[in-house]
Amino acid sequence: WLGTTSGGLPCSGHGSCEEAGVCVCDPGYQGVDCSIAACNAERALLPGLRAIFYSGYNFEERAAVGYFRDINVNYNYGSIPRLGSSYFSVMWTGYIRPFVSGLYNFRCDGDDYCIAFVNGIQATSTSVSYNLTAGQNYRLKIEGHQAGGNAWFAFYWKPPSDTGFSLVPEFNLYHDAVCEQPCVHGCCVSANTCRCFEGYTGADCSVPMNSTA
Repeated sequence: WLGTTSGGLPCSGHGSCEEAGVCVCDPGYQGVDCSIAACNAERALLPGLRAIFYSGYNFEERAAVGYFRDINVNYNYGSIPRLGSSYFSVMWTGYIRPFVSGLYNFRCDGDDYCIAFVNGIQATSTSVSYNLTAGQNYRLKIEGHQAGGNAWFAFYWKPPSDTGFSLVPEFNLYHDAVCEQPCVHGCCVSANTCRCFEGYTGADCSVPMNSTA
């Protein structure tokens, strides 16, 4: 089933596997394989990749920020907010998390140019394999450069035992959301947003609800 870890433990030991091969996570855990702790005081690991768009072909001026479930985008040039008719570039960052251990190959296609890095190592030579461990997060950065006209970018991989390349699925991609002020009695659920435990309130969940302060 989908939620089996590299050691064969169903749903990472933090959930139950339904007949359809889908994990139902125990309280406090999340992710397709229930391996991600759902509560952290300083950061949340959320689905998809963070994208920063720039005016200029080589990241000259920051223009917009967005989030993408996967990298398979096709849009008319100029459709990105705050970008004019000049060249533009985009940088996606986050993590890639495989569910199966073994050798992977990667490919990044785009108009005009696309390149990807896994743990800081260029990973877009289709003849080079990378040994990845199931359940581990690997830093991912994808750079796209567009000179004009229509733009499209797509990020592919070839997992172990697969014979061809396919789009990296959205449930294998994550990004960090940081709470700059840690949640004292709660969980960081998105950028600078805490969800407080019962009995606490305040932006950082530090104030008891019965406090007169």
